Amino acid sequence: VNFSIYLKIIEIDSFFGCHSISTLQLPPNLKTIEERAFGFCTKLETITFPECLTLIKDEAFISCIKLKHIYICGYTNPDISDTAFKDCYSIKQAISIKAYKDPIFGSLRVKKSAHALKQCNEKDQIKNFGLQLKAAIVICVLIVLQIITLIVVVITRKQ
Repeated sequence: VNFSIYLKIIEIDSFFGCHSISTLQLPPNLKTIEERAFGFCTKLETITFPECLTLIKDEAFISCIKLKHIYICGYTNPDISDTAFKDCYSIKQAISIKAYKDPIFGSLRVKKSAHALKQCNEKDQIKNFGLQLKAAIVICVLIVLQIITLIVVVITRKQ
C-alpha cells in the first residue's frame, strides 16, 4: 500500500478485511488510525508506525491474526486503545525505535527498546488477572453472606 505523505487520518474501516496487505509502512505525517481501519487484515505481519502518530483507536487492528512485529518510531508512544490489537494473538514483539543525536559525534543514532502492548503480549496475564479478580469477588460475597447469616442467628437467639 502506498500512502500519501500528507495523509493524517486513516478513516474507519478503510482497509477492513483487506487480505493482500502483509507489511505496513505508515506515512510520516499520520496522526490517527480510526476504528477497525485495518481490522481482519489476516495476512498483515509487520507494521511500522511514524513518529507523528498520536492515537490508535478501538479495534484498529482487530483480528490481524498473523501480526507479529510492531515498530513505533519517535520519542513518544501514541495513545493506544485497550482494544486496538484485540485478537492479535501472534504478536511477538513491539519495539519503540527512538532516534537521537549523538552528543559526541553529532550523528543521528537509533535506540531500540522493547515494550509490551496492552491486549497483546500480556493478554494471557490480563485474562488470568480478570479470572482471579472474579474469584476474589465471589469469595467476598460468600463471606458477606456468612456474616449476615451469623448476625441473623445472634439476633434470633437474643429474642
